[in-house]
Amino acid sequence: MQEISEGFTFSDYWQIFIKNKIIAVIAFFLVIISVYIFTNTVTPQYQASTTVELRYETPNMMAFGGYFPAMFTIINRDTEIRKITSYPLMELVARELGYIDDSTSEEDKNSQVSRLRSKISVSQVGETTLIKIDAIDSDPDNAIGLANTVGDVYVKKTIEERNDRAKKSREFIEEQLSLVAQQLKEGEESARQYKQTGKITDRISEFGAKLSELSLQRQRLLTKFGDQHPDIISLEKQISNLKNSMSNLTSGELGYINLMREITINEELYMIFNKKLKEALIAEADKVIPVAIVDPARRAALIKPNRHLNMMMSVLLGLILAVISVFVRENLDTALKTAHDVESYLKVTALTEIPHMRPKKEGVNLPYLLIKDRSSAYLEAFNNLTASVISFGPSRKLQTFLFTSMMPREGKSEIVANFGIVESQRGNKTLIIDADFRQPIIHSLFGISRKPGIIDAITENMDWKKVIQSALSEGDMRKKIDIDVRMDLNLSILSAGHLPPNPMRFLSSKEFRNIIDKAKEIYDVIILDSPPLYYFADPTVLSSVVDGIIMVHKPGSIGRNELFRTIQQLKSGDGKLLGIVLNDVTGKVRGKYYYRYYSRKPNT
Repeated sequence: MQEISEGFTFSDYWQIFIKNKIIAVIAFFLVIISVYIFTNTVTPQYQASTTVELRYETPNMMAFGGYFPAMFTIINRDTEIRKITSYPLMELVARELGYIDDSTSEEDKNSQVSRLRSKISVSQVGETTLIKIDAIDSDPDNAIGLANTVGDVYVKKTIEERNDRAKKSREFIEEQLSLVAQQLKEGEESARQYKQTGKITDRISEFGAKLSELSLQRQRLLTKFGDQHPDIISLEKQISNLKNSMSNLTSGELGYINLMREITINEELYMIFNKKLKEALIAEADKVIPVAIVDPARRAALIKPNRHLNMMMSVLLGLILAVISVFVRENLDTALKTAHDVESYLKVTALTEIPHMRPKKEGVNLPYLLIKDRSSAYLEAFNNLTASVISFGPSRKLQTFLFTSMMPREGKSEIVANFGIVESQRGNKTLIIDADFRQPIIHSLFGISRKPGIIDAITENMDWKKVIQSALSEGDMRKKIDIDVRMDLNLSILSAGHLPPNPMRFLSSKEFRNIIDKAKEIYDVIILDSPPLYYFADPTVLSSVVDGIIMVHKPGSIGRNELFRTIQQLKSGDGKLLGIVLNDVTGKVRGKYYYRYYSRKPNT
């Protein structure tokens, strides 16, 4: 509806909503009810949380030649978060809760562990060393129990791993200390035997002590720096010079010097391992807790469904769906329903809007303007039609009018009859010619006979003036129906007569046109009723004998595209299309104010 929506105001859009208020209300409450049903039928989910603190431990110990396995480390938060939801720990949780035991099959075990893992989520609390363990379950007690169990199992497992590391570190140090002590004992025994030979002088002892000291310094620096460090290079140079100065020594003397160097190194190692063993014994005895539960789960909060949020969102979604439904329906409904639609899309003047009227009394088939209790709104609509026709100005003589419609049952003949009544009451000598040779009904509206009519005048060479009838002439219809007896109609009817097998031949005949020309000399206004344009070409043929064409359209009876093509066909001729009369317009289209104003009874 792009063409129609150009220039729309807020009032226009409001009218669209008023017109489609039922579908808008249905869409709105459909969302509300659907969300309400979903919210109250979905399985609730509860969440409980346990908070665990990660505590910093002492750094790794350094020993000669590298680092020993750590007794304590600084706990990595990301690692611990992944460890909590790992398969081994969740398997321990499943065992603790009694979901699995040693007799459980591997398939069932995997299923239970996977189910528990799907209920657990772990996250860091801000930039702190706290970790929050969230457990979700349909039962609040189960959620609390699961969160606390996961926390307890994780703490217990972490403490066990810490104690196991401390024990293994102490055992490793004891093993190394025993090995160094044995090597030191053997070296000292060998040195004693060398001295007993009497070949070891004080000079050889000094060489051995010096070489041992330099070698020990080099080894200490290697644990801190690379072999390219200047101090290490300097020590290696001194060691090399010392070895060169010992080149004239015997093999026994050189063996003694190397033995003294090994004894010195082993003494250094023994002191280091002995110190670390004491530290390991203290650390193993001191039960440091690397993690601890600081806030166990005490209650479970309902997280799904969030009833308040769901209902608030349902209101918003309901409004959105209502708007979408209204505009989708408006765009799918291509019918033109208002004068604004007609003038915006068809670029044709909407001459008037004939309001929807209540059904007539049983047995009454007269035009509404002949009925005594006719509506003032209905009469005013025809006054507007007359005013619209007059507004074309005196420069354009309008004497003959052709009324047509797009589809059957759009009320065209009723409009013709009432327009003729209004014109006759204005003092114009008026003639209505029923040129609808397909399904004529003008005669029945005025209670007269269809035969003889204009077809009989043509086929039987009758005087056309002799077949003209006065409105309500037969059977004194004024007494049979409740009409205004003061109404004097200067209105004549030329009915259709016997229906011909080929109406087009008569409409385009010279005799038919002669009758129209002669009628112009007698009558002020001549009105022709014709068949629907969608099915028949009769209106197109008749358009050449009239001064103006008026299209009658009942809103919603046909799509805008078909109506547009028809209007373009009429406009492409000699420009005789005066405009469109919207018939049977309901209050939804015209607006309530119109009917409140015109339905008020005048003060008497």
